[in-house]
Amino acid sequence: MRRTARTQIVAAIAPFAMVGEARVGRRTIGRVRWTLARDGAGTIVTLAAHVPAAGPFDHALLALGGRRWLRRRFAGALALLAAEASAVALGAAA
Repeated sequence: MRRTARTQIVAAIAPFAMVGEARVGRRTIGRVRWTLARDGAGTIVTLAAHVPAAGPFDHALLALGGRRWLRRRFAGALALLAAEASAVALGAAA
């Protein structure tokens, strides 16, 4: 099964947050917000997402485990972001 999302950043509140939107088909809309907070020499990134509108097919997918799948995907994306940030910081320190 394959779903294609058209994504865009709709707002940036530098340096605190970014807001994005994803559209799947004609009816499904997902919204995400990345919030950034200083943490010593680093940054804590919090990702929140919700689906304010879903077509019948996407509504069924979300009910049948899609929410858990999305949660795992977002956790993986945040882990990759942390790894990339660490690699950049190590490279800058060298």
